[in-house]
Amino acid sequence: MEILPGIHQLGQDMTPVHPGTLTAINVVAGSRLAIVDTGIPESAGSLVLPYLARLGRRPDEIAAIIVTHGHGDHFGSNQELKRLSGAPIMIHEADAPSLERLAHWRDTSYNPGPADVRLRDGQVIEVGDRRLEIVHLPGHTPGSIGVYLRDQGVLFSGDALQGLGTDVQHLALYTDPDAYVATVEKALRMGIEHLVPAHAYRPYTESHIHGPDVRRFLEVSLEFALGLDAVILDVLRQARQPLTPSATADRVCARYGTGSTTGMATTTVNAHLRRLAARGQVGAVGEGLEATYTA
Repeated sequence: MEILPGIHQLGQDMTPVHPGTLTAINVVAGSRLAIVDTGIPESAGSLVLPYLARLGRRPDEIAAIIVTHGHGDHFGSNQELKRLSGAPIMIHEADAPSLERLAHWRDTSYNPGPADVRLRDGQVIEVGDRRLEIVHLPGHTPGSIGVYLRDQGVLFSGDALQGLGTDVQHLALYTDPDAYVATVEKALRMGIEHLVPAHAYRPYTESHIHGPDVRRFLEVSLEFALGLDAVILDVLRQARQPLTPSATADRVCARYGTGSTTGMATTTVNAHLRRLAARGQVGAVGEGLEATYTA
């Protein structure tokens, strides 16, 4: 569907890996085309090209394939789309190594890369008459980026800004709490009019957010990240026994009314636990996901 003038979004069902979740492939259309994220494998021929044909556009009009970060539901069709269009694959330099190792989807393995262009913060990609500005937004991954169309006030944010997380995650997912908070604060300063994340992040149900709802979403994102330490500390105190990251995340998810934990929720909670331990705010025994924590 066309969500804004010259901006199209294709929602791709991630069943059976993440049932009930869509991942977005975005098309920026001007005199040339840019693709922001390529979804899961085999999306180019089955989804992207047929959609472009309905718009009366050709594959060779694609000038750039921009990947917001190095996760498989965002780069799965890189090579297929490059082969069909001849366009270069672009990703932030910090996440570029993710395209150079074997990736997996369902029961298959594939080679997603390598990148043709390693992006940096502030870089501008000229795509015909459109200017796409690269904004480094780390936290979810070290090389997460946003793609900013200043003339329309549109930011494609990938998974860099997460609100309260998706229904299948249960919590916002990031690996570096400090970087994530800085990223949300950076986005709040940008004056974004339209935010286009890669998934529908709660409390919203669509993967495009507009007007005053953008600031509300960012404020929810920041409130969650800043408040999670206090929730974790209270969970540990109430437990009165050492808890693993998974057991802690299970109780944190219950506090947020999302049911039991998920691996993605555990990743976020574990990142906060490690930071709390480094600050001396919790006790830790062991390492990794087998460690236990007390408060």
